[in-house]
Amino acid sequence: MSAIQLDHFNEKWILSFSERYASHFAIPLHMFTVSKRIFPSVALYTAMTDDVSSEDFWEFYGHNFREIQFLSGVLRKEDFVNIVKNTRNLRSFQIEANNMFKNWQINKCGYDPLRRLNFSKCKHIGLARNNFLHPDIFEYLTATCKNLTSLDLSNCLSIMNPPEKNKFLDHVLGFLEENATQIKVLNFANTQTDDIFLDKLGRIENLKLKELHLTFQGSTKDSNFGIPILIAAQ
Repeated sequence: MSAIQLDHFNEKWILSFSERYASHFAIPLHMFTVSKRIFPSVALYTAMTDDVSSEDFWEFYGHNFREIQFLSGVLRKEDFVNIVKNTRNLRSFQIEANNMFKNWQINKCGYDPLRRLNFSKCKHIGLARNNFLHPDIFEYLTATCKNLTSLDLSNCLSIMNPPEKNKFLDHVLGFLEENATQIKVLNFANTQTDDIFLDKLGRIENLKLKELHLTFQGSTKDSNFGIPILIAAQ
């Protein structure tokens, strides 16, 4: 475990839980709750989630956090909800743990506490390096963040079959159409897309990006289709 000073955070500090450890040898995370220092950004690299998901820790200090990064391990949806329900002031969260969503079940009709929350200050969601993405999971994570301006889907979808991949990308296009005026940053670097997707993306009305990251490996001679349309629209 380590606390690291990083100048690009306004409050200067990030708390990074990075060691893989056995819980009976670990320093319990709740010891940090007696600290007077506020850590506005937390990075979770550990696969051991019992202490990380301690509700007491997040109830006491969750309102201080501006950024959370889940970067490895497997986290149950219930534990994820118990963490983020206490972090209403989040401005950014990243889930880059490839197995994170593997066992998540999204119930569209039943009660779910996350759907009752409003993360109005959250501007960025990062889902990079995930291959277990589904439209229901994407909708579940974005529905409570009505003011998003930045979305990271880089290095994703590499093992999904074409029908699943196209279904997910079509869902993302629908999301971008609904939020075109506020989305300013898109990152699809190293995520395989095709000219059809890029053409549809370029034809979304009112989508004016400040940053667009793509890995384009094709070629085109048609200036009225695909990536030329996307570039011209910006």
